[in-house]
Amino acid sequence: MNFQLVLLSGLGFLIFTGFCLFVLFKVNKSNLSERSKKAMMFATVLIITAFCIFIFDTYTADYIVRNTFTKP
Repeated sequence: MNFQLVLLSGLGFLIFTGFCLFVLFKVNKSNLSERSKKAMMFATVLIITAFCIFIFDTYTADYIVRNTFTKP
């Protein structure tokens, strides 16, 4: 497994999550309706969750490919 890629992806995930939380902080201070604020929070959590699942799925597939024994 490429550990550099793992570290960069982890750092990218943390930066992305920080950006999303910053946007949510700004949205909560805005004068949008409560329903819109909750919808933005829900959408942001779904996006972060999907990004996390994508990262783990990619590394799991890579791990399986590298550590699967093929019959000669």
